[in-house]
Amino acid sequence: MSFWGSRFFKRFHGLINSIAKPAISLIWPPLCQACECSIDDPDEKLCRDCWQDLNDSVARNYCKRCGSDIDKYSESAQGCDFCSKINFNFDGVARVGNYQGCLKNLILQLKFSGRSELAVTLGEYIDASLLGSFNDEEIDFFAPVPVHWTRRISRGWNQSFLIARNIKHFDAKTKNLLIRTRRTRPQPGLSFAQRRKNVKNAFKIRNSSSVQDKTICLIDDVRTSGATLDECAKVLKQAGARRVLAAVAATAGGSSSRKSGTALKYWD
Repeated sequence: MSFWGSRFFKRFHGLINSIAKPAISLIWPPLCQACECSIDDPDEKLCRDCWQDLNDSVARNYCKRCGSDIDKYSESAQGCDFCSKINFNFDGVARVGNYQGCLKNLILQLKFSGRSELAVTLGEYIDASLLGSFNDEEIDFFAPVPVHWTRRISRGWNQSFLIARNIKHFDAKTKNLLIRTRRTRPQPGLSFAQRRKNVKNAFKIRNSSSVQDKTICLIDDVRTSGATLDECAKVLKQAGARRVLAAVAATAGGSSSRKSGTALKYWD
């Protein structure tokens, strides 16, 4: 297509779009992705209340070692009250916010209600959190935390893989570096020690040569105790990864759950 043809097409498409959008909005009013109430602006993804809820969650201070809530001036390289005495294999966590309200609704709808388009929204949010936390890191691969094949079939996808594909501001490629070798029991109600035991040896590397001296960023929807991320990081480092970071949409558990009483109903 010539330059002028391309330019005409773009203008024509823009004109049709400007006419069609208001008409479509009259017939099918845009809905908030989190609470599904009507919103006025078709270009917005969230209603005003959900935006405020999300902004409040994002604004909270959190431990860059484990992702748990911390007080304003209590950040430390050694971690927080939750993680300072735990020897994690991952080297840091970036998060969007807490597992409650708006974020919780988005995650549950992605995982259990067939709303695959929400992976775009969550990927954009994680992208922003990575830019704020790991902007100086040279990340080689985004590695989605794998789900067991039976869960992938029942849901239709691995939500972590869909989220990872929508992280745009890094040159890293999304790659399925890990395999989940067995279906682990549901984690709610388990202690941290029990969770660690539950996921022990539940993952293996696909190709160890692909991670040699690489910086890997694990991607998951929710971090509760950190046991799953820790086991994945252990496998990657045993295979030769230089650094393993993690980025999640939300954290539940740790310091934040003790303060708010948040319990995670659904979690791998």
